[in-house]
Amino acid sequence: GIDAFSMDDEPFSMAPETAGEAAAPVEESSPGAEDFSLDDLDTAGFDDFSLPDDIPAVPDESAVHEEPVPAEVSFDTPPGEDDPGLGSLDDLPSFDGGLPAWDMDESDGLNTPDASAGKIGDEISLDDITPRDAFSMNDGDVAESSPLSFEDDFGDFPGTGFDAEPKKEESFNDSSPVDDFVISGFSDFNDPVQGKRSGGGAPEKGETLPSEFTQEQYDSFLKNLDSYPLNLRIAIAQMISGDDFNEETIAALVHEVIQRPSAKVLANKLGKTLDRIIDIPRDFEKRSAAEYEASKTTLSYRLINQILPAALIAVFSFALIILIAFLTNKFIYRPLRAESLYKEGYALLEDEHYSQSLIKFNEADLYKSKKRWYFAFARGYREKRQYGMAEQMYERLLFRFNNDKTAGLEYARMELEDLLNYERAEEIVKRRVLDHYINDRDGMLLLGDIYMEWAGERDPSKYESARSTYATLMQLYGTTDLYMSRMMRYFIRTDNLREVLPLKDRFYGKKKNALEPADMVELSGYLLDKLYGPPGVRDDSLAPYIQDVRSMLEQALLAGPSIPEAGYNMGRYFVYTHNGTAAKELFEFVLPVFDAVPTMSSARVIRNIDTYRLLGEIYTDDLDYIKAEETYVAGIRLFEREKNRIPGDQRIGHLFADLADLDYFISGDLDQAFMNYSRAVEEAWDIPSVRYKMGYVQYHNRNYGDALGSFIKTVAEKPSDENALFALANTLYNRGDYYAAQGYYERLIELLDSQRTRYNVFLPQIRADHGILVEHYMYATNNLGVVQYRIADQTGDSRRRANAQVNFSESVRAWDALTRNPETLVRVDGTNLAAQNIRYASQPLPEFEPEIYGRLSPILYGESILHQNTGR
Repeated sequence: GIDAFSMDDEPFSMAPETAGEAAAPVEESSPGAEDFSLDDLDTAGFDDFSLPDDIPAVPDESAVHEEPVPAEVSFDTPPGEDDPGLGSLDDLPSFDGGLPAWDMDESDGLNTPDASAGKIGDEISLDDITPRDAFSMNDGDVAESSPLSFEDDFGDFPGTGFDAEPKKEESFNDSSPVDDFVISGFSDFNDPVQGKRSGGGAPEKGETLPSEFTQEQYDSFLKNLDSYPLNLRIAIAQMISGDDFNEETIAALVHEVIQRPSAKVLANKLGKTLDRIIDIPRDFEKRSAAEYEASKTTLSYRLINQILPAALIAVFSFALIILIAFLTNKFIYRPLRAESLYKEGYALLEDEHYSQSLIKFNEADLYKSKKRWYFAFARGYREKRQYGMAEQMYERLLFRFNNDKTAGLEYARMELEDLLNYERAEEIVKRRVLDHYINDRDGMLLLGDIYMEWAGERDPSKYESARSTYATLMQLYGTTDLYMSRMMRYFIRTDNLREVLPLKDRFYGKKKNALEPADMVELSGYLLDKLYGPPGVRDDSLAPYIQDVRSMLEQALLAGPSIPEAGYNMGRYFVYTHNGTAAKELFEFVLPVFDAVPTMSSARVIRNIDTYRLLGEIYTDDLDYIKAEETYVAGIRLFEREKNRIPGDQRIGHLFADLADLDYFISGDLDQAFMNYSRAVEEAWDIPSVRYKMGYVQYHNRNYGDALGSFIKTVAEKPSDENALFALANTLYNRGDYYAAQGYYERLIELLDSQRTRYNVFLPQIRADHGILVEHYMYATNNLGVVQYRIADQTGDSRRRANAQVNFSESVRAWDALTRNPETLVRVDGTNLAAQNIRYASQPLPEFEPEIYGRLSPILYGESILHQNTGR
């Protein structure tokens, strides 16, 4: 059966829906024919039919309706048979009583045929039906050779010519004029009362249209209707032929079509009336084939359909090429080129061609900025100690990458650790980090560390700023081990042992790796000083509470072998415990570690210098004076390089004193020794031993005025030292200050007498301390007698002369005790200076002058003397 058919102003076809049936061929009718019929069409088993492709299209609204269609379409017999002309429906075989009737009710429009009428098709496709084909859809017969008309009931679909009981001789006249379109109620001009014209169809020539519509309006209606899409035309036909609307509404619709609004506007209005949506195809346009072919020759058509598309394709192709080139350049060439230049620049940096490396970096940066290469160059310059270039690179990195936090922190650490520029480090953290990352924990922690180092090096008032910063961190983020370790560092730097000990118990032995290696090193070194340090540093009151020092030192050394203070503290522990061999090994290990540190704080520089001193003293104790001198000189050279930025420290002065001792005792270069002792005093190593040795050199050079000052300072700090008192008294005697000399000799004899009373028996030949005591007594009494003799000569006081004789006798007795053989009690040959003074004093001659013991001890009482290496 026939399922669907379409009629357009292009050749149309009816697609077969029944499988296995071949469509009958269609032949083109002769030009100029005005009618076509369905005669001779064999419908038995017929499923589809189609028209020839060259049927001319129905002209659009611009065409004249009165012109006949140039070609005629007929449904012919099979191909190969000549067509004698258009047949009629009489020759069409019947379909069991006729063609089925097609109903179009009010709601559905087209309906399928009744089952009793025979199955022809399930649906009909009315694509591009033109109003040129006259339609008649009445309940009665179709008028022969007359245009079809729309009746009130609209029982049949326009253009089919099928009725409920079709007649055999109906024709489908395509040559009827366009004005044969009949509107129910408006097109029956001969019967104004009934609204119908007898016989239906368009009015004949000479007939007049009612006043509501003129012939021109009617023609316009058909012309305009032909220009709308098929679904819109069907909707208009449904509304006109249906019974749901009165004549006024239908007339308004006809008037609307005559006005020819746009298809979209008309579809919207009609859809509201029919209460449904009528879709209008996008870019709908209704033209005939001839008009379409003619439009192809126009400039606008060529411009729109040929030139403009070609231009768009060209532009798109060009834009695509440009885009591909741009993307290739941006994401392939430029990154690869930049990577190559960055690598070349970094290779130059490693070869220490810093200017050339910066040029390569700038060239690479023009191609593509890469953050990782910014960091690589900044860190490389820092490692090479090219701090100016490193600062420049960090500044560029912060500017280019919107104040990157990592860059700001690294920049500030370089200023803090390498350049010791605390003001600049504080500014970077505040302006480049904390201003952009409010209350950032890393930034605040670094700011507290800056204040801590700043206070230790230059401004102690910054300790409070550091404490406040750490307290704020704990308030914001809790009392974590990290922040508590910083507070412990604060208490160590401010020497608050009572606060350090509880924190030490918090971290040590209870939590593994709770402290950073640097904090563990600092804690262990601080406790070492408090337990074994010099009297000014050692805390004897809390010493019993200081425990686990050695294990902490070992743990610190294991945790931070690259931290030089770890080995330095462990070596000092062995020095304090008199394990010179272990101490020497540690100091020899730690000196290269100090050298590996790029830049050191002043405190670390001092510890490095002290390492040279301690190692040199170990070499001295081993009598390896050459290595000792080399080590001392290396430490002094380091001090000379760094002295402009480090304060005076006793450990540096001690290094100069140790070097002076080699000249003082070993080489005998007293002048060089005096110069180094003077440097030791300048560097805060102003101790009685150094002052005494300086006075000794001055006394040896008969510079009694300067020697007097040195000995006075020595006696002021060691008032009971026998050697110092004897040296000061001798210096005063040589200056002619006899009364002052008498007082110091008497003070010395009092000290010796108090010591002598503590011994019941003297054994000067057996015990060295007894021998030294007797020897000092012999010297002091003789010299006191000489001073008294001089005063007696000046004053004529005979009592002083008599006291001089008594002191000479005491000196002789001391000599006898030193020289008499304790077993045989036989005196040795010879005599002492006191015996000669007695001899000449008892037989005075004008030219005689008594003499003192003028030789001084090179060291203070109880000190040791460096001895020559005898091969031990």
